[in-house]
Amino acid sequence: TSGNYSSAVKTWGRLAKLLPPNSDEARAIAASIEDAHSKGGVAKPPTVAGKTISGQIDLSLELKSKLKSGDMLMVIARQPGERMPVAVLKVPATKFPFSFALDDTLAMNPNKQISQLSEVSVEVRISKTGMAKAEPGDLVSAAQTVKLGSSKVSILVNQVYQ
Repeated sequence: TSGNYSSAVKTWGRLAKLLPPNSDEARAIAASIEDAHSKGGVAKPPTVAGKTISGQIDLSLELKSKLKSGDMLMVIARQPGERMPVAVLKVPATKFPFSFALDDTLAMNPNKQISQLSEVSVEVRISKTGMAKAEPGDLVSAAQTVKLGSSKVSILVNQVYQ
């Protein structure tokens, strides 16, 4: 049977974004996606060279005591001046400094990819609830405008959202 590899890859891709990176589950999903790519001849979405943003996030000393088990770390990239994110990385907030990378695989809308922009506004929020909207008590960074292709972005979470 040819199987519906394309559909499986899409479903697994969405699932992979919800799992903690480097967990056994995430590795198993990644292996299944690779398998579907090879068996089904499904083309991998290209990661456009130079069209990623990466760096490190740290948490200020004053706020380290406010970090609780279950908090979610969200790295949010927006087109400058827009409210809707173009990419969001959401992972459990467990250790700092934390290395991150934003690319087209984290797109919120397949028609608006980070690789189509020359720069983005990046901010970090550590959410107590994991909800999309900032809530009082969330830990946040200042937003900074970053050129695509930047690899040494340094973001400090040093404010409490009021």
